[in-house]
Amino acid sequence: MYQPLTIFAANSGNRDYKKRIDLIEEYKTKFMRMGNKSDDATFVGCCVQLSHGFQSQADYDYFLTLYHECKALVEKYKTRQIAESLSLIVIQMLRNTSTTAYAGYIEPIDDDMFMRDAINLAISFPNEEEGILATTILELSSRYKKAIDAQDYVLSKKYIDIDIAINIISKTAHIEYSDQKRIWPGELVLAGLMDYVNNAVSLEIARKILDLISKTQYFSLEQSILQTPGEIFTIAQRAKSQGDIDLINRCKECLLFIKPYLEERQASSIDGYISYI
Repeated sequence: MYQPLTIFAANSGNRDYKKRIDLIEEYKTKFMRMGNKSDDATFVGCCVQLSHGFQSQADYDYFLTLYHECKALVEKYKTRQIAESLSLIVIQMLRNTSTTAYAGYIEPIDDDMFMRDAINLAISFPNEEEGILATTILELSSRYKKAIDAQDYVLSKKYIDIDIAINIISKTAHIEYSDQKRIWPGELVLAGLMDYVNNAVSLEIARKILDLISKTQYFSLEQSILQTPGEIFTIAQRAKSQGDIDLINRCKECLLFIKPYLEERQASSIDGYISYI
């Protein structure tokens, strides 16, 4: 009963945050004294509705207190049901950092915590039904591209290198997703490739990521780089008209670099692109 009530309070006309808090406090008082796994799972499910709708700093501070309680319950029981509820909370918090109404409450240290928790959940509970793996990869992808666009290479390396993106992909490579649920790796590949073309930044990170993704069944690699040859060709044509030999050579090198990762039909077009540059 309490979980539907918190959902109703979160989505009714006035989106009453205080009502959600009151319901959860009442639930804790009545049902969480004995440490029953089913009751604790319902509690985490109720807390999903606290991950949005903050109306004050006090709301957010209260949410953080319960968030740590939820994390402790995931660690205590290690069940998929509880982890799934926590993953919904984490997904919402990652989205909240780009929402003006909520971002003011979220300190950088909190954002790092949510990112770490998303990574841990993605590695421990990566099945496609929960969506935490896909969401975490795409969030990292978005942050990686933003850092590259800002030419903040220290930050971009943080998001993609061994402790984060590469770590997730390496530890979840055995996961099988259905064809309909394959994950688009977003800018994990594209941003690195285009950064090499435009700014002569090393291809090594893109090489690591492409090698890993090409061996990982839950990614849809061709969707990620399908448009890339045409984009690089356009840049090369513009560079040719401007006489920028260095840029032309980087475009050629990048086209040859991605050729082994393309399907046969796509790969066969690479030689044609290069001959016209």
